[in-house]
Amino acid sequence: MNAETKVILSVLLVLAGLEAAARVAEPMLSADVRQIIALDGLPDKISGARARGRSCFLVVGNSLAKAAIHRETLEDGLRRKGWPDPEVFYLTPDASGVNEWTASWRKHFPPEGGVQPDFLILVTGPGHLLDHPARSPEKLGAYHAAAGDRAEILWNWLPGIGEKVRFVSAIASRLFANRERIRPLLFYRWIPGYEETAQRLNRRDLDEGRSGVAEATGSAVRFRELLGSIKLPSDRVVVVAAPLPDAYRIPGEVKSAASQRGIPVIEEVSPPTFPASAFPDGYHLGPDESVAFTARLVREAFFDFRREGASPPLLRPMK
Repeated sequence: MNAETKVILSVLLVLAGLEAAARVAEPMLSADVRQIIALDGLPDKISGARARGRSCFLVVGNSLAKAAIHRETLEDGLRRKGWPDPEVFYLTPDASGVNEWTASWRKHFPPEGGVQPDFLILVTGPGHLLDHPARSPEKLGAYHAAAGDRAEILWNWLPGIGEKVRFVSAIASRLFANRERIRPLLFYRWIPGYEETAQRLNRRDLDEGRSGVAEATGSAVRFRELLGSIKLPSDRVVVVAAPLPDAYRIPGEVKSAASQRGIPVIEEVSPPTFPASAFPDGYHLGPDESVAFTARLVREAFFDFRREGASPPLLRPMK
C-alpha cells in the first residue's frame, strides 16, 4: 500500500469517525434537534393513545404554535366539551414553515395509509403557509423529508443548484447537516456578544412577512399539497392564526385553498387582541396569555362533541 492510499484511507476513517460521532451527539446540539428527532416516535404515540380510547389532537406549526396553544388548557377544554379523553401532540419544529410541515406530515402520516390524529390544528403566522424558499435545505434533507419524497423535493421544491447540493449532502451526512449548529457552540464560548447577536438575527428572520395590518401575498402551491396529503375529514382540520404583536390577515390564497377543502380559518384581525406586553420576547405569546388564547379557541372554534358529534367547528372568527 503506497503512501497516497494510506493518506486517503486515513482521511476516510477520520471522516467516518466524525460522522458516527455527529449522529450520536446530534440530540445534544440543541432542543430543536431533539424535538425533530423525537417526531419519529410521534405516530407510535398517537397509535398507542388511540388504542387506549383517547382523542388525539395534533398541533402543527412552529414556535408560535408552541407558545400559543397551551396543552393542559386545550385538553381540559375539549374534555369539558365531551371529547373522549383528549390528548394533545405537537409537530412544531423551530423556524419552520409550509415546506417543513408538508414534508414532515407526509413522512410521519403518509397519504397511502397509517395512523392519523383525530383532529389537526394548523397554526400559522402571516406568511408561513405561502410558498417561499426552503429556510434550511439541510433540515429538509436530514430530518423532514421521507425517502420517497426526496426526489420530488430535490427537483421541484429547491430552485437553485446550491440548495440542491445542500439538501443531498445533508441526507448523506449529519456532520454536514448540523454544521451550522456545531459552529455556534464554539462561538458562544469564545466570541463575546455572539449569542445576543444571533438572537437578534433569528428574531429578524422570524419577523419576515410582518407588516402591520397588511396582508402577505403570494402563491400557496405547497399548502395545497399539504392539504392534499391530509386525509382527515374537513370537519377535523382547522387553520388558526397565531397571535402576534401586530395585527395581520391570513393571505387570501391560503384562505381560498382552505375554503376549497371546506376547512375553516380562525384568524386574528385588527386591532390585536393582546397588548405588546403579552409578548415577552416581542414575538411569542407569554404563558398566561397562552392559557387565555387557548381557552377562547376551544370555546369558539370547537363543537360540543356530545351534542354535535359529526358537525364541523364553528366558522366564525374569534372575538
